[in-house]
Amino acid sequence: MIDRADPLPMTQQCRILALSRSSVYYQPVPLSDRDLELMGICALYPKRRTSLPGGGHKIYPYLLRDLPVERANPDREGCPEWE
Repeated sequence: MIDRADPLPMTQQCRILALSRSSVYYQPVPLSDRDLELMGICALYPKRRTSLPGGGHKIYPYLLRDLPVERANPDREGCPEWE
């Protein structure tokens, strides 16, 4: 790609390759844990106790538990809560 020891100047090498010169000179700086914390960057994985309901969370009853499955899309027939 870019050869710093080549006799062709860097500007012409960048022009031939259609690169911006700033991307050639850029050197990334490693970030510390403190920098990541300040920016609000954290790992995305499930945290502890995510399967437990929170305080004040209402648990809704399952209304279709005792209904027989006779055909697809029953259109709410036979469900006493919906009649």
